[in-house]
Amino acid sequence: MNMTLNRKMSSLAEKAIFLALRQYDLRLDYSLSNLESLERIIAKESERFSSRMKFENNEKEIDVSSRIWGVYLGELLRLKHGGDWQVRNEKVVINISGTTFSPIQYVKNKLLGETTLSVPEYFRKTYRSVSRKEKKGKRKHFIPRYIEVLGIKIPSWILIAIGVFALVFMCGTIERGLRIVGLRPTLVPKATASPTDTFTPNEEISSIIHGRLQQVYSVSRDDGVIEVYWKIEDNINKKLTRSGARLDVMHVAESLCEAGYCTGLRMVGTFLMVDKYGNEDEFTVINVYFSSSTLQRTNWKNIVPSNIFYIADEAEVHPDFLE
Repeated sequence: MNMTLNRKMSSLAEKAIFLALRQYDLRLDYSLSNLESLERIIAKESERFSSRMKFENNEKEIDVSSRIWGVYLGELLRLKHGGDWQVRNEKVVINISGTTFSPIQYVKNKLLGETTLSVPEYFRKTYRSVSRKEKKGKRKHFIPRYIEVLGIKIPSWILIAIGVFALVFMCGTIERGLRIVGLRPTLVPKATASPTDTFTPNEEISSIIHGRLQQVYSVSRDDGVIEVYWKIEDNINKKLTRSGARLDVMHVAESLCEAGYCTGLRMVGTFLMVDKYGNEDEFTVINVYFSSSTLQRTNWKNIVPSNIFYIADEAEVHPDFLE
């Protein structure tokens, strides 16, 4: 089981959910009712690429798009049927009950117009394939009609009835014994939260940030400015890693503003890199600051992720994390 790859794919699927709402105003929430929404998103992406195909080489963008939406589809399959992400022949696939599926390749084929199979049909086809595999692997378990005891065949239902009666009798005997010696089992009421229990502002801020970022080193608040130090996730390739880091900054800034904490934000992100001497270590690659006025006047619904560093009041970004 490749837990590291599974976590990376799960994180990328969360990015797909965010992009679906941001770019297409469509909600994805791992429910089967949203398969049609994913179909519409892929169709719009395909139209966008086909209109530019004559003038531009979209191969890299198509690869990125197929990974994002294909991974979401794969995570939906994995949540419904189990399985794990694997790398086979340099391709990321999902293994469910010994059968390999490639939702990323399927989405890429749709983007290129090489398949007419809809997303719901692909999901049903996968479900049928997995179901057949599981049925073949299941053993039949049954209760024999007769059970031989001391050389005598006794109908199994009689032995089952005797067992149930004996169990009921034993439970009644134990309860009566407890009553005789003055011991009675008592029910302990469940503890309920007091209606006065509420988060402090700092606790709420920390909860928001930890809910948006996978690995947070520290969260602090100094003179109203919220400071966040976090570890940037490695997402398959440099482009996806770079996009993920920008989305992390947008997620946190937008969520804090929605909660009413537009008092200033500094985000410092580190990433595992190799320096010119060949030493591998966590280096600071993003250090951005948004003033209170910038946070308040920004319409986050219309901000493009690639522009997030340009609207910051201060920004020190490693070249690998710029466009």
